[in-house]
Amino acid sequence: MKPWLAQNKTHFVELLKQQSLPHAMILSGVKGSGKTELANWLSNTLLCQSASTENFENIYNQQDIPCQQCKSCNLFHQATHPDHIHIELVTSSIGVEQIRRVSRFFEKTAQLATNQVVVIESAESMTESAANALLKTLEEPTNNSFIILLVNDEQRLLPTIISRCRHIQLKPPVGRELLSYLQKGDGDKSNQDQFLNLSHLSELNDDQQNQQYINFTECFIRFLIEKNQRMSLLATLQQNENNIHWLERTIINLVRAEAHWLTNFKVDGFSDDKLLEYLTANKEKLWQVYLLIKRYNKQRLTLVQLNTEYSLEKLLVDIWIIMNAVEE
Repeated sequence: MKPWLAQNKTHFVELLKQQSLPHAMILSGVKGSGKTELANWLSNTLLCQSASTENFENIYNQQDIPCQQCKSCNLFHQATHPDHIHIELVTSSIGVEQIRRVSRFFEKTAQLATNQVVVIESAESMTESAANALLKTLEEPTNNSFIILLVNDEQRLLPTIISRCRHIQLKPPVGRELLSYLQKGDGDKSNQDQFLNLSHLSELNDDQQNQQYINFTECFIRFLIEKNQRMSLLATLQQNENNIHWLERTIINLVRAEAHWLTNFKVDGFSDDKLLEYLTANKEKLWQVYLLIKRYNKQRLTLVQLNTEYSLEKLLVDIWIIMNAVEE
């Protein structure tokens, strides 16, 4: 488990000892912040047959929870526990039928464990009807039932859902603390930046995410400069949940590089002089693209029935038009 989750884990342990764990919880944070890890640990603990309320404190003091040996723990790790549901985002949204499954699940009593646990990943991706269905379940909780919502962007959740859940933000370390953590890996990835990751960017906490971000940046810049890669870029935007964040961040970095505020910005296949020449010639257009992306992001957060596939394709077309407009 990621080291910065220790405090959250201790907090949950205290709630379990006091038998005051909330029925519904929101774990929010960027990808790579440890939401799924913490939710899996808490789910496993709630279902573990050895960690009953009566002996929970003694077992935890021996650092044996979850025990990883009982039938419940084995079933949990095989993803076949009858008292646990883990809902993942497999399309562009979580539909109402997936949430109705949760309601039907809680209508029954636990089969093996004392508790029943549901984890919903990317909960902000629920459709309006799915969110309303979940709201009914939150309003009428059954005994020993727990719902854990994993959220990347809590602003997209209904306020009524947020008000019925305990909200816990997971924040990876920043600055020198994160610098020290990263240096324990293979090499120094941090460039000695004491202000590292003040915005909690997921790509700075996870090597795989970082490589995906680098690949995305190169693809987007080739789209801008060489006028190609449109279909590859569109596919990436549609598949990756960080798409708009990365698009916005790349534009910001291009503007900063043009102003010489970002001196180590490099792209494979482009010399520093060629890249700077392009940025200088197109700085006003880059600002227009930045504002366009900001407007799209506002629509994405406020329009419930936004056609993501169409709107992303239109966004790329509009960017192409701006970047290829002839100066008068």
